[in-house]
Amino acid sequence: MLLPPWPLFSAFMVASIVLAVTPGPGVFYIVSRAAAQGRRHGVASVLGVAAGNLTNAVAAAFGLAARHARHGQRATGMLCIGLGLFTAISGQNQQPTTTRG
Repeated sequence: MLLPPWPLFSAFMVASIVLAVTPGPGVFYIVSRAAAQGRRHGVASVLGVAAGNLTNAVAAAFGLAARHARHGQRATGMLCIGLGLFTAISGQNQQPTTTRG
């Protein structure tokens, strides 16, 4: 039999549906960016998140996720670099704009 027993399979299906309909941080980022800066920036955010997801999926398909898991320090370093870049970019977006009257 290819499927697990019914109670286990049904619990898996319920958990999968709950996770699929729950918005994650990417959705909150896209919505807040679109609400604050307009449709153009919202679409750019969608494309950026989609590109990141695609890159992650391709890396996982080629086994790079397992390689990063074996080399935890390198993965942590890359995570810290990414966090620093994200913080710098978000800091630029939070600076008040001055208007000339």
